[in-house]
Amino acid sequence: MTSQLILVTGVTGFIAGHVVEQLLRTGYRVRGTARSAKVALLQKTNVSNLEYVAIDDVAVSDFTEALKGVDAVVHVASPLPGKASVEETIKTAIEGSLNVLRQAEKAGIKKFVVTSSFGSVLESSLKASFAGLNFTDSDWAPTAHEDVLANSDLRAWAWPESPGLGLAWRGPGSLKTQAQPA
Repeated sequence: MTSQLILVTGVTGFIAGHVVEQLLRTGYRVRGTARSAKVALLQKTNVSNLEYVAIDDVAVSDFTEALKGVDAVVHVASPLPGKASVEETIKTAIEGSLNVLRQAEKAGIKKFVVTSSFGSVLESSLKASFAGLNFTDSDWAPTAHEDVLANSDLRAWAWPESPGLGLAWRGPGSLKTQAQPA
């Protein structure tokens, strides 16, 4: 058993729920973020080694309290495609990831896992998602791929600027890690 505390963003999401379950099974303590409206309901679940903290907007919220005592961050929260314009969805996803990463680094956290949204492989009509296709890390939505590559300082993959930081990025069908020596 470990006593390490892991912050998982977007804890009410499908993937985050599975991440939390695996972390708890392997003995980690977990602090999950959710919007304020959901936190009171979540706290009624009373699961051992699982606590919740309100973060209403990952892109702009202050994570100071949420990061206290945390050993690593698993950033899963991401806007779902189709609820806003493609441009707004990309902007929110990038700003949210960078906000979490920057605040965690400032708090002294050295280990991160960042997941990508399934929306990153779909073109904006979402038609391909209903065609029975299999997606891999070679598949990218044209807008998302162009926008993110054109602005490399916004890519989480290029983000770790400090020595000793480790970043794992998980997108559909892929796992990439980047560790910088201390």
